[in-house]
Amino acid sequence: LSPLLLTWDLGRPLRFLNMLRVFKYQSPMSVGSWIVSGFGACAVPGLGLAEWHWHNLATGHAMPAVQIAAYIFIAGSGLTGVFLAIYTGALLAVTAVPAWNLHRVLLPFHFGIAGLGSAGALLEVIGFRQPGLNAVGFFAAAAQVLVLASLEWRKHGAADRALHEGLSGWVLRSAEVLEGPLALGLRAAGLIFPAAICFLVGALASRFGWLMAGRASACDPDAVLASQQGTPRLAESKLPYLLRPAIASSGSLKKG
Repeated sequence: LSPLLLTWDLGRPLRFLNMLRVFKYQSPMSVGSWIVSGFGACAVPGLGLAEWHWHNLATGHAMPAVQIAAYIFIAGSGLTGVFLAIYTGALLAVTAVPAWNLHRVLLPFHFGIAGLGSAGALLEVIGFRQPGLNAVGFFAAAAQVLVLASLEWRKHGAADRALHEGLSGWVLRSAEVLEGPLALGLRAAGLIFPAAICFLVGALASRFGWLMAGRASACDPDAVLASQQGTPRLAESKLPYLLRPAIASSGSLKKG
């Protein structure tokens, strides 16, 4: 469905086709168009061939060639799916919106982990109870605990106060608690279904929280000014990019 939604967002199908004429690695939109197209081209036939194979296997008419083709497409959809899961976070991070750009290292990781945990949680909600899914749920919830700790520890004052104050701050913080500490605690207690529901609700709410925070940050003159000025003390650090990538200047990188 992703290519259809992207085409709808662009307004005209011809615009999407024009973006596939070339591959520009410097352009997030160009890279994203190829990621979406590659995932759709692998996921749809992979699902169809897998269903066909299992149906024929039950009736005793399985074909090895169909099974091999299904594995190839499934592997391709898994590989491109990794990039698709983190792409939204990367696309938000490369904008000039202060609250997003200041956390451009965190956003792709956060969105990717949320996508991974949501996929496992959705399977658990519809009835699957494999140990592997439980392990994925533990990993995703623990990673979101680290994301919550990072957001609380690495504050940038006025530049990203929309992440910590107001309605957007409450929505984002509540979402992180749902998909992090609460989901992890419920899963440790053996309550798989409530943990999966908490993670799904938290992952969805976090998307709206980040969007709300970005809009509030972009409309806040103090946030825009603070993100442009930066903090000289941190910019002079020996590891400026790792500490504060958004305010590290080229001069401080040479000094480090």
